[in-house]
Amino acid sequence: MAYEQEISIQYHIGLKNVNVWDFWVDERATRWKDATRCVWREKLDIEEFRARFQGKPGFKYVESVLPVTRDFYNTNEVNKDNQIIAGPAKNVYLFHYYNSQTGEYWMIANRQFPIFVGYSVYKDSALPFELCQMFKRTESIS
Repeated sequence: MAYEQEISIQYHIGLKNVNVWDFWVDERATRWKDATRCVWREKLDIEEFRARFQGKPGFKYVESVLPVTRDFYNTNEVNKDNQIIAGPAKNVYLFHYYNSQTGEYWMIANRQFPIFVGYSVYKDSALPFELCQMFKRTESIS
């Protein structure tokens, strides 16, 4: 009888500002608290990607991920003739998918390689984002 090995992964949870253009929320939700799914796109250089995930338990296909010049669905990185503006391939686009109903958490590299498929570490499988508005600091009014 074969038993699956339980993998214990330690997470360091902290705050991070996320650009609004790199974040997609459940399109069916009419309020933030009703959202059940979200995706966050993170851009890493290939060295940082490999250092974070290669050889770590629970992560697959890390060696198969190659750097790309751009996220192919991001038209901001091409000119009007659809030519790539970015330089040589050096980035990995990591997509974090969260589903609060099922508790699923996936990490997909370059929209191609599911390097991690598992479950969220957050309490009650809640989406791990909080809505907040950031304002520029203004000079003193005095």
